[in-house]
Amino acid sequence: MFYEGSFGSQLLFAVRCKALSVNRRTWRWNEGNTRLCLHCNGGVEETVEHLFLECSKYEDEQEEKTSGMQAGSSSDALTWVVHLHGMTQSGPRGITLDNPGSQEKKVREAILLMESKIKICVVDSLALVWSMQQVQALRKHRVTGIMDGALPDKPLQNRSRGLPMVLLSEAATMLRDMGIVELVFYPALLAAPTVRMELLLSTLEKGDHAKQRNKYYEERKVQINKHASKILQSAKKKNAKLAEGDPNKIPDSELTLEKVISDKLEQISPPKEGSLLSQIHNEYPFMKDLVSEPADWTFPSTEREKRLYYVFKDLWQKNYWIMAGGDCGVDFLAYKGDPILVHATFGVTVVASDCQAAHGPNSPSSSTHRTGLHMSDFTAYVRVNNIQKRNTLIAFVQSDGTVNYQTIKWKGLCFTRTSME
Repeated sequence: MFYEGSFGSQLLFAVRCKALSVNRRTWRWNEGNTRLCLHCNGGVEETVEHLFLECSKYEDEQEEKTSGMQAGSSSDALTWVVHLHGMTQSGPRGITLDNPGSQEKKVREAILLMESKIKICVVDSLALVWSMQQVQALRKHRVTGIMDGALPDKPLQNRSRGLPMVLLSEAATMLRDMGIVELVFYPALLAAPTVRMELLLSTLEKGDHAKQRNKYYEERKVQINKHASKILQSAKKKNAKLAEGDPNKIPDSELTLEKVISDKLEQISPPKEGSLLSQIHNEYPFMKDLVSEPADWTFPSTEREKRLYYVFKDLWQKNYWIMAGGDCGVDFLAYKGDPILVHATFGVTVVASDCQAAHGPNSPSSSTHRTGLHMSDFTAYVRVNNIQKRNTLIAFVQSDGTVNYQTIKWKGLCFTRTSME
């Protein structure tokens, strides 16, 4: 898995999500109540980028470790990250590391995580996630999608859906740009199954059946041994009813518990044909064996798609979970927590704030092309969100990608402005 709970993976997650405890993020509650970097006193905000790449206090480390990264020494690079964040033997924030060697172990774990990327399969311009492990890993980044497949054991219903999970194009692009995922295409998935593939599937099925037979035999042995005394008494009663001289009659001295149980175990019949189960795979079992190619991913290409991407990324950076809102009459649904646990806070509508943002740099004048929202559309968005117990968030996107927000709540025959906090 991409994140398995170790301190190294927590560090990786914090770095990628820009959630490290730098002053730019914690100034509201830190002791100095300042956003500025206190290490270099350069009057610059202490951000992740500044701390890693610009802070004068760590010039020597930056030069040394940057050259190490360029030379391919990921171990040195991770050790630098650890050093910059105070991961000494005592660990940050009182986290005690087991011993000096455990720090090196955790750094190596983080290196392996950094070098791996989640492979997202692209089919017909859709980013599809086919593995539950990948679904869980993406949720660590506050990214989820829509389950669009049928459940293997209930393929004829659509009340509950299964894999694949369809990611928003905005989410796939953002994660790719962050280096978390790799958008790929598997040509072999479009081809007919090969003889080798059929043989592998047959081998898997035979292996499943063999495990079930072994399990059946083991359970029968347990039941026989559990009722051994009753089985012995029953065998003695049957033996006593046999007439003298009957070839099946056994002398009482030979009718021991060991012999009776041994004969009973030998009489265990195999499972009936058709009673064994064949596994229905929730995901493609041989994905690791397939050769992948870089996917042809062009999103965002239009001005509209760019605006949607700017808003999605900006809201994600504000710690919101973002889901598609097309079925609710909006562009996005913004959640303050996990969408499984909480109701959407905002229904987000994305509009261009100027003519150039709406139609491109060579667009005609605004007298012939309207921007913003018409009052009837504005009222419709607010009322739809109000019915669904959400506030309306209008995202105005400028031509340079800057996003400004207006939050609206329906109050009878008037509108009131609300806060995003």
